[in-house]
Amino acid sequence: MSNQKVKTRYQILDKCFSLKKKRYTLQQLLIICNQKGESKINIRQLRKDIAQMKSNGAPIATPVRKENFVYYYTETDYCYMNAIKKDLIPGLESMIQEMLKMDGLHILSYLKTKLDGLSGVHKNNETFKAVVSFERNHNYIIDEIFETILSAIFQKQVLRFTYTPFGKKSGTRTFHPSFLKEYNRRWFAFGYCDEEKNYATNFPLDRIDQSSLSIMKKRYKENPTDWDEYFEDIIGVTKNKESKKEDIHLVFTEARGYYIDSKPLHPMQSNPKHTTRGWEVKLKLCINKELESLLLSFGNDVEIIQPLKLRQSIFTLHKKACE
Repeated sequence: MSNQKVKTRYQILDKCFSLKKKRYTLQQLLIICNQKGESKINIRQLRKDIAQMKSNGAPIATPVRKENFVYYYTETDYCYMNAIKKDLIPGLESMIQEMLKMDGLHILSYLKTKLDGLSGVHKNNETFKAVVSFERNHNYIIDEIFETILSAIFQKQVLRFTYTPFGKKSGTRTFHPSFLKEYNRRWFAFGYCDEEKNYATNFPLDRIDQSSLSIMKKRYKENPTDWDEYFEDIIGVTKNKESKKEDIHLVFTEARGYYIDSKPLHPMQSNPKHTTRGWEVKLKLCINKELESLLLSFGNDVEIIQPLKLRQSIFTLHKKACE
């Protein structure tokens, strides 16, 4: 059912077969499918669809005569789309059980919990030995906050919590979460904040008071932000409204150049060019604290050619570190 047009037809037929007070002939079903479907079909295709549904277990009444036969489910309260979803559960369950062996993926335990609830099967007593490990900070409070926010994104729920920025006073925030991103072993939630009136507000999860986190009975604001596009011109998570992309020209030492070639600073990085000066790299990004921190981590293995303001900023930070 990967084809969306086929899926739509199955949904239409499922609804027609489920009706108790109204039943349809083949010709009537064809008219309905062509009116409500995403593409026109003929009677032959309709018969194929019905046959496929029956082969998948749908209890559709078998015609005893060709003319004016009405199609319906012989089992009350049967729903084809729900049955198909349940058929997928064992495969999903098996896949997630294997993925749970990878230590460090918050979302997998969340998916496992939801899948158990969907299937009505609980296998929490089964333990797994990790075979793959990801860098993460083991913090069960953060895990709970992560799962609450992730669930709120899926359920389109508004959250309220106490937030404490570094070096500032705590405050209450009303938040419409839309996206979760990890950077430098730290999770950030992005979405619309009522107090800041900004669709791209982000909150580090470790600065949220878990005990204050609650779901509000308030209309959820849909977020128009394209998050792939939002992050494509920055390193990390910080992006101010006034941020603009700038041409960045860097030169790395011989030893560091091979590292940069195999592990790019950013997906939009140009291929490192080996010159007499070293390995030259060009990027077009918004300058932020994360970019500066990354460049500082290379020490004297990198020289900033342009822009000059970034070069001066890194020079000043290096100077302060030596005072």
